[in-house]
Amino acid sequence: NLSNPKEKKLYEEKYGKLLAPPAPDGLIPATDAVPPAPPVIIADTAPKQPKPMVVVDGIAMPVEYNVSKIDPSTIKEVNVLKGDAAIAIYGEKGNNGVIQVSTKSYTTKKALLIVDGKEMSWNDFEAKYKPEQIKSMNVLKGDKATSKYGDKAKEGAIEVTLK
Repeated sequence: NLSNPKEKKLYEEKYGKLLAPPAPDGLIPATDAVPPAPPVIIADTAPKQPKPMVVVDGIAMPVEYNVSKIDPSTIKEVNVLKGDAAIAIYGEKGNNGVIQVSTKSYTTKKALLIVDGKEMSWNDFEAKYKPEQIKSMNVLKGDKATSKYGDKAKEGAIEVTLK
């Protein structure tokens, strides 16, 4: 009860001067009941998790590849492999897990394959290169593929740039 001068003085020493006089019953007005709390600063201190390997239509993507850039309407299927299952298929590169994405437009080995500007067969590509040697990939479909590479790209074209 702050109508008692001693209690009022103790309150003011602890919380500061009242902005309004106490109510006739000696209670603190609601605006002065509790001093404002200091701001809370929240920092992300969680340890950063290593990124899983991303494989799109059978081709391993570079580490910096962002899987969220794939248009969801083009995705046919997504599989997530963890632990021993990922390592059994992809070796040590799969030790952080693997996200396998299959797109609707993916046609197994029918698209024209261009590696560093030169046409290459899928069999030669798979025999000669490993996923970690790929710097980037560009998929061309429809008119974009045929206007650049002619009828041999009617099933699309995949341009691969090596590191």
